[in-house]
Amino acid sequence: MLKPRQYQIEAVKTILTKWQEGVTRQLISIPTGTGKTIIFGLVAEALRERTLVLAHREELLYQAKQKIKLVYPDADIGFLKASEHGGLNCQICIASIQTAVRHTEELSQRGYKLLICDEADRKSVV
Repeated sequence: MLKPRQYQIEAVKTILTKWQEGVTRQLISIPTGTGKTIIFGLVAEALRERTLVLAHREELLYQAKQKIKLVYPDADIGFLKASEHGGLNCQICIASIQTAVRHTEELSQRGYKLLICDEADRKSVV
């Protein structure tokens, strides 16, 4: 289990406080390499809701799973990508944007309560 840095803990606390206040659309912006994936893993663990994580590159899909497991080791995580659809039945589904777009109808029926867009500033996510 990874011990989060203080600024990551503070970010998670802020996110969770705002979530409890009803703010469900939030954006976190911190420099590259400072642990956004750790932060969203901690948020997913704290909320324990069905979660969909979107990423635009395959390497980010695998990185998301690896980092989430560091802070949420018992997470049930799977992938939704061109060659793999097992993630649809998992607590946390990590999906490529391209495949998620092709499966929008099916994803909308899965009851996700938390949507995380990795690198949401990219035009391919918006």
